[in-house]
Amino acid sequence: TRSRVFTHIEYQMFLKENDIIQSISARGSSVDNVPIESFFSALKSECIYLIKDLRVNDIDETIDKFIEYYNNERLQEKIKELTPLEFRELTLNSVFFNLSVFTEQVQKMHNSMILMLKSLYFHYKSDDL
Repeated sequence: TRSRVFTHIEYQMFLKENDIIQSISARGSSVDNVPIESFFSALKSECIYLIKDLRVNDIDETIDKFIEYYNNERLQEKIKELTPLEFRELTLNSVFFNLSVFTEQVQKMHNSMILMLKSLYFHYKSDDL
């Protein structure tokens, strides 16, 4: 069956020993697995299947090289022809830029409120005189 390997006790122990949280969707609902399924599809079709004599000893290095290529060089149509690394950097920069703009606005509002409170204080203080 589809999940026999993933529910096997030895596999579950391996995950636990390596602090890995497993994600298994309900049958026919693989929305949370789409990104990794897409990656594995690219890994197989653009790397593994193209190597005629792939040896077990070479798998780690081969996959590491592909991951480096995938993240840093391979342009992704779904993210506007950027590499995943470029997309993450742009996204984070945008978030932090927006956060800094928001922080500036809050600071200006804070300063305005302080000035308003001071003017109210002086206004009421002058009424006492």
